[in-house]
Amino acid sequence: HPDTGAGEQAAIFAGFTLFFPAAEIRARYGDVEAYLARAEACVDALIGAGFLLAEDRAWQLEIAAERYAAAIAADGN
Repeated sequence: HPDTGAGEQAAIFAGFTLFFPAAEIRARYGDVEAYLARAEACVDALIGAGFLLAEDRAWQLEIAAERYAAAIAADGN
């Protein structure tokens, strides 16, 4: 669903998303730049381990940015 930052998700999954409050997200992950730096490191590790295709790198980082934005917006902050 678009409200969860996954509006373009290729597969439909049962369940729901309940984000942490924005303050908790920022305490755990920092600002969006810090979060995306961590996401980038994780994506690169998955590519290096053969679990993710290199051609999907930009797509996965785009999804990470969308999810962070959706989580912060869900709290109204």
